[in-house]
Amino acid sequence: MHPDHLADLRRSGLNDETIASLRIHSARPQDIPKLVGWDPPNVTSALVFPYGCGFCRVKVFPPYKDKDGHTVKYLQRPASGVHLYIPPLASSVLGDPSKPLIWTEGEKKAAKVCQEGIPCIGLGGLWNWLEDGKPIAKLDTIAHVEREEVIYADSDIWVRPDLLQPVYAFARELEGRGAKVTVAVIPPGAEGRKRGLDDFLVEECTEKLSGLKRIPVKHKAFSATAAWHKKWIEAKNSTPDSSMPTPRMTESERDEALTLLQDKRLLSRFLDEIEVMGCVGEEENKAILYLTFTSRQLDQPINLVAKGESGAGKNYLVESVCRFFPREDVLSISTATPKALYYLPEDLCHKIVIIAERHGAEDADYSIRTFQSEGKVSILVPEKEDGRIVTKERIVNGPAVFVETTTRAHLHPENETRTFNIFIDESQEQTAAIFKAQDKRYLGHIPPATRESLTPWHNAQRLLERLPVIIPYVGAITFPREPLRVRRDRPRFLAMIEACTLLHQHQRERQERGRKQHLVASLDDYAIARELATRMLGSALKGATPKCENLISLAAEFGEQEFTRAEIEKGVGWDRKTVVKFLKEAVSLGCIDEESGGKGRVSKYRFVKGVAAVDCPLPTVEEVEQGLSKLSIPGEMPIEQVNSAAIKRNDPDCPVVQREEREARCDTQGVREEKQLSVVQVEPHTPNVPECPGCGFVQPKATGDTYIACQCGKVYGRSRSRS
Repeated sequence: MHPDHLADLRRSGLNDETIASLRIHSARPQDIPKLVGWDPPNVTSALVFPYGCGFCRVKVFPPYKDKDGHTVKYLQRPASGVHLYIPPLASSVLGDPSKPLIWTEGEKKAAKVCQEGIPCIGLGGLWNWLEDGKPIAKLDTIAHVEREEVIYADSDIWVRPDLLQPVYAFARELEGRGAKVTVAVIPPGAEGRKRGLDDFLVEECTEKLSGLKRIPVKHKAFSATAAWHKKWIEAKNSTPDSSMPTPRMTESERDEALTLLQDKRLLSRFLDEIEVMGCVGEEENKAILYLTFTSRQLDQPINLVAKGESGAGKNYLVESVCRFFPREDVLSISTATPKALYYLPEDLCHKIVIIAERHGAEDADYSIRTFQSEGKVSILVPEKEDGRIVTKERIVNGPAVFVETTTRAHLHPENETRTFNIFIDESQEQTAAIFKAQDKRYLGHIPPATRESLTPWHNAQRLLERLPVIIPYVGAITFPREPLRVRRDRPRFLAMIEACTLLHQHQRERQERGRKQHLVASLDDYAIARELATRMLGSALKGATPKCENLISLAAEFGEQEFTRAEIEKGVGWDRKTVVKFLKEAVSLGCIDEESGGKGRVSKYRFVKGVAAVDCPLPTVEEVEQGLSKLSIPGEMPIEQVNSAAIKRNDPDCPVVQREEREARCDTQGVREEKQLSVVQVEPHTPNVPECPGCGFVQPKATGDTYIACQCGKVYGRSRSRS
């Protein structure tokens, strides 16, 4: 035990037996970063308080000041959650309401009270009984009904409203669980010095503890705090998660979030962090979900469905990734009526809507589908106004990301084409990895994560600016032209590139187009999107799920020989319900033929053909890079490749500037010119093309050799002649 640490424990009155029984110990300097997850500045030693569940808090020596000037004395590992400090004596009486219970702030105080033979539980902080704005689950394991419970806070709470508020709120919470709650008044020390419960026991004696004045929750001393509490409860109950106010960031929090966004390993850090939380494997699906959630900032975000068998971990995966996003941006839905979306209290602009198990929201299927396509929903409803019935329109605006989970292999065709699908890894290897993570959690190696502990990730998302994205190599990305759903799949793939650019916006080039700043997608963004989307697109274009493909591959081994469902069950090792589901899918695809056995007879199956060899051959990064030097459409070439200097805003010869000047002259003359193109005379460069590849609008004809700048912001070098 470090001498400074032992002296600190002695000041709280702890003896050697208590220190040893609670396993309080000093940490070696090299172990401090491992305990708290980072290397705190100027800290030379740390005193460790184990909680007995794999979690610990450490008191740092010497204390240090953070960037906001706050003194930091205690630390815990990020994503380690909120826990109660329950010494063995207190743990032994949790289920016995006949035993009084004391609550206090701090591990040393709780240890000292238990040392005196009185059951006591310690809070890491006065608000450390809440997690995600709700009481922690551990409170449910304590028998509160008719138990006498006393809160002993430091003597200064009576002159500090900011401290009295959490004490009162906690007292009301315990009272609401049936406890008989009082708040003890600890008198200040000499010359008005602040005194805690451990100080009182050291300076006075245990017998005097019961003589301290105890104030009931309804005492007039709490009148002002009670008024605050009422408003606090009303605000909590009236504000759903999706409309929570955005917390203010301190300067240090902003710097920390900005550092995260500037990290070139940003996505890798996310994968590392979520692995530490106990969500193992599924790296591709995790990254897809993270970019999908980030795409909420786009005008056309990505919608996604996570598919897998019951118990595969669909909802756990989605919830684990969702923890990295601000609470105010998330709306979780379990069940929704047909018109529920129309009557939301506010818009869903740039929100994440998570539907746990699609079956619960099937009644609202039409409104969800409309929202995904149109970015809003509206309904005309009759309302009474001034004694008469009038028709009013209710509109809920988006756009929003919709993420659903389901056990179904296929949704309605109109839903399928509006979403990307990911499939949960159901392999035995993944099951073994999950078991290993579960073992670590029960051994205390994986502490529970909390949303608050992921603040840097939340703030990083809050710092993202909603800027339009330019993909300069979009013309070099070849894409299949059938089936018809590719008309929706391609924009979703491009949205994944946009989301990646948006996420890395502090590492990407910016350009000004049409008096508005744009982000420029790099080839790194394409590489990430390509790696993540290739398998998804391939599965979507084939129209077959991975498990159906496996079943068809097994059926192919029978050749022309007939087989039964039981033989398939034996071959794939699935249960009957799963085999029936994917046999139906294979039959609907025409890959397997079913001969019904009729009543009392076994159906026979015969292999017909394999899954259609449809692929989505997205070009490699090298091929896209080479395509930048060519014209993906005859005559198209971004102006950056023709004359990068011309794009500067202060260049009077820049076609964009000339276009804007011409538009201003048109406005002055009262001329309405929509989708008008401006033309300047330059040397010939490329052959004629019929339309602008940026917006698809037909270009007007012009005399001579020109640069043409479209209103959409694209600038092209062309050679055109008047016909």
